[in-house]
Amino acid sequence: MKTLIALFFYYTGKKYWSSTFIDEDTITAGYGKLDNIGMFEYPLPDYLIKRIWGYNTWSEFMKNR
Repeated sequence: MKTLIALFFYYTGKKYWSSTFIDEDTITAGYGKLDNIGMFEYPLPDYLIKRIWGYNTWSEFMKNR
């Protein structure tokens, strides 16, 4: 349900935030509070993060930049 809320925010044009998961490589994005492991209260799904950034990890993003 929280992912559906995030999708609603995204498709209505609300700016999302990005961060790094606890593994220090996985890209996370979403809305609301960020917890201590790097997950948003309202997370965007992985397929959308890949569409936004082109990759799901920072290492892939930096390597192909």
